[in-house]
Amino acid sequence: MILSFSGIGGSGKTTQIASLSAALRERGVHVELIALRDEFLWPRLVGAVKRGGGSGSGSGSAKRRAGTVKHVLRGIFYVLDFWRIYVVRIAPASRRGTVIVDRYWYDFIVELALDRGQLGVLAQLLRLAPKPQVAFWFAIAPEVALARKYEVPLGELERHARVYDEVFARVPHLAVDAAAPPDAVQSLLRFVSFAAWPARAFCSKAVLLFADQDVLRALGKSSWKPFLRNAGRNRAQYLALQKLLGAPGSLAAFSDAHATAEDRTEKREKAVGILARYGGEVAVTKQEHGIELGSDVDVVFRTREAMLEFTTWSEAQGARVENVDADKCDVFFGGALPIDAHVGMTFSGFPYLAARDFFEHPREAEALTVIAHAANELTVIAAGDLLKIEALGDLDAAVMERIARAHGWLALLRYWQRNSDPAALGYRLPHAIPAWRLLLFRLRRWAHRPDGNVLADAVMLAKGVRARLLGHIPYHEPWYRV
Repeated sequence: MILSFSGIGGSGKTTQIASLSAALRERGVHVELIALRDEFLWPRLVGAVKRGGGSGSGSGSAKRRAGTVKHVLRGIFYVLDFWRIYVVRIAPASRRGTVIVDRYWYDFIVELALDRGQLGVLAQLLRLAPKPQVAFWFAIAPEVALARKYEVPLGELERHARVYDEVFARVPHLAVDAAAPPDAVQSLLRFVSFAAWPARAFCSKAVLLFADQDVLRALGKSSWKPFLRNAGRNRAQYLALQKLLGAPGSLAAFSDAHATAEDRTEKREKAVGILARYGGEVAVTKQEHGIELGSDVDVVFRTREAMLEFTTWSEAQGARVENVDADKCDVFFGGALPIDAHVGMTFSGFPYLAARDFFEHPREAEALTVIAHAANELTVIAAGDLLKIEALGDLDAAVMERIARAHGWLALLRYWQRNSDPAALGYRLPHAIPAWRLLLFRLRRWAHRPDGNVLADAVMLAKGVRARLLGHIPYHEPWYRV
């Protein structure tokens, strides 16, 4: 993977490169740093000419002609030299791991444009270089950059900033508000790099995730950070945000998604408050650590009788109860997220966890719920799910294996454990679990529980594989609800 860092002097690139490199290495990622300016031959060539007394003299028109020729030669030289650096240094390093490039081709187009005073035809040269997986542009006001780096005059920084604006209006990038607090910028860079989304997710020329106040006003929101942070842990939001960042009209789409998330947050808090008011013994899953912001709140009861007691109490409070089954039901309170009540955790009649597991080993049970849900409903390992499990803290692997063995899905759990480190998957996420493996896992479970609904489970497998091809879970489409 290739990550490039661009921006005017004083934008904080060097500091953030060091921070991100250390964070990636802590995760076991092989990282190579390349300072592109040090690789170019042109500065050394010009220095040698000057040392040799090649500056020359002549009339003003002659100097202008010489300057134009020099500018053309410099542009041609830059193109050839960049490809030399890419083939010899950048591409091989990217095959070994992650390469972070301090300044990229775009920065040197800016230099050439500054010599001419405008971008003009140089914009065509932007197409001549391969695009990195993520091009970070550190956008910052020249006045703020000047306060950090005094050696460059304000007028010069303003000229640089104008040309950078022109260049990055033409190339795929992820803009970072370099004036944001350093720890906020670090969070964004790590979030992007660890998730390792496909390059198309960053082809937005409009969305500033760490936005300045003008963009925040355009979004109409000020509390967008919790949504972005939570999206890293929630598969549904992760996939939605991935789509939004690559779609036309991303700014409006991001605003709509954020408004939906805020509405869900308010309704979730109301649902959790209702459960607290109920007072009976109930395990509320996936609500701590900001682990999920879904379309409902999942809760588990020890017995079916306890679940029915809750439904009776809910109806007395004016709630609507639907889909009452042997081990689950749905409860709807006005103004709150639906409450999805369970006795244990089952899919197609096959148990994955017993009710007691949620009370005796709550964190391990939550992690197993995430794994079982991902394997059944979307059949992928997504960065969002890995981050959900990581947010739960240290887990007892022996307990998790014992629970999975008891219900006949130990092989699936072990497959997940082998691939739970993004580095094991080459940071290519989401990772589609092969359909033949999923079928083998199900055959083992069917043999373990021959009394289960094998036909319904086979249909769920087919729907899950189709859902992952679509890139989302189509809960409300007729074919999925059958």
